[in-house]
Amino acid sequence: MKRFYIDKVWIDDTCLWIETKDGRRVCTPFSKWKGLENATKAQRDDFILGYTGIHWPSLDEDLGYEGLFVDAGLCEATPEECSVVCEP
Repeated sequence: MKRFYIDKVWIDDTCLWIETKDGRRVCTPFSKWKGLENATKAQRDDFILGYTGIHWPSLDEDLGYEGLFVDAGLCEATPEECSVVCEP
């Protein structure tokens, strides 16, 4: 099983970025989610990191780490293949 540990999460004008403790990076464009695409910078900046994903309270939007890593091609969409967690 591939296990990825989140080191940091940040956003720029067009993408959500995630970096793992071993240096892998995932960039996901906001255009994939209408709620994030149409949000203001302040709304996008207001996110909470959870153990398994990211939550934007003011937008009622949630994204799971595993789905983002599967979309980026870093692992397969099976529990045996991919485990992504955020550990403070």
